[in-house]
Amino acid sequence: MFSSVHNRFGFSRFATLAALGCALLISADAFGQPGAGRRGGGPRGARPTGPRAPQSNTPPASAELEGTLPGFILGFTPAKEGSEELIGYLKVKPIEKNGRTLKLAVHRVEDLQLALGSRELNLDEAQEYFKKGLYCSVEWGVNRDGKDKSTKRELRSLKFDAIEVEGSIESIADDLIILKAKPKAGDWPGVDNTNTTNPRPPANRKLKLRTIPDVTSFTNPNDEALDVADFEAEQSVDATIIFNRSSEGMIVNLRRPGPRTAPQAAQTRTAPPPTQQGGRGKARSGG
Repeated sequence: MFSSVHNRFGFSRFATLAALGCALLISADAFGQPGAGRRGGGPRGARPTGPRAPQSNTPPASAELEGTLPGFILGFTPAKEGSEELIGYLKVKPIEKNGRTLKLAVHRVEDLQLALGSRELNLDEAQEYFKKGLYCSVEWGVNRDGKDKSTKRELRSLKFDAIEVEGSIESIADDLIILKAKPKAGDWPGVDNTNTTNPRPPANRKLKLRTIPDVTSFTNPNDEALDVADFEAEQSVDATIIFNRSSEGMIVNLRRPGPRTAPQAAQTRTAPPPTQQGGRGKARSGG
């Protein structure tokens, strides 16, 4: 009897193991079929078959040996002593998609054009403004100095481009003016909202602006000269500035906003002349 029970138990155990093995084989075969065990089906690792956006192989303009682009100054490295014409190297980050940093040799040559707004600068003056973050436009060309092997391009012209802003004064002093302002048209340099569905208006920024000797002016809406003392904190103003995205910028003009009015002299001429009584329009009593 013990032998019979043992035989039956052994057979049952064998049958269970056999059934389990068959189930595993069936599952493995099903899992190996294309699309099995994954949502959505389709061959494993398959890529979408829809149309793909065209990819441009055109290099950015900043990769060319000659060109003109707006950008931000990254820094200036003076040349080693002993160089007569080579002044140093200017690095500029262009405002363009996938733009490459420009390293431009700066030579003391007659045809190098430098300007701050509408004022022309000589090379010594311009070097004082080669500060990181300042917005400018540069033109470059093939380096004409055959001995200079460190860069293939040289600076041909640089202009610190001014932008118009509107806002209010936070603080004002003879050499430093702090504004809270935004561009009067468009957005800040380097900000591109053209590809967004709902472009946002330009944000107000806190601008620390240095005055420029012999350049910065203060005016009223008629462009008549004022003094820095004619402005005060919390006053609404318009301004022409050289923008700096990382540090202090520069102010070209600070002015009171509003429509232009007739010159004061013209208004005086239209007023009635005083009479002999010492008043306007009233007779002086006789005596």
